[in-house]
Amino acid sequence: GFVEVPSGTIIQVKTNHRTGYMLFFEIGNDFFKEILVMEKGRVISLSSNGGLVHQPYSGSNLEIKNLSYRLYLREGVKPGIYSWPLSVKATLL
Repeated sequence: GFVEVPSGTIIQVKTNHRTGYMLFFEIGNDFFKEILVMEKGRVISLSSNGGLVHQPYSGSNLEIKNLSYRLYLREGVKPGIYSWPLSVKATLL
């Protein structure tokens, strides 16, 4: 099965770096086999190891990222309450 999380992360980013920046997704547990990150029609698939996602330069304006998720559970995960599995960090290329 899977869990859908609309607006799971909202971040503000401002950069003057012309090559853009990366969003680094780190997964803190092993309950998920795949995580989809969705933002403005763009869908990125992350493995259970997380990953880096390039964000293009959009001028020196403040950007607000509203990220939604679909978390695909591994087989055998028991129903229950679990801590949030992701951390998101912005970094330059």
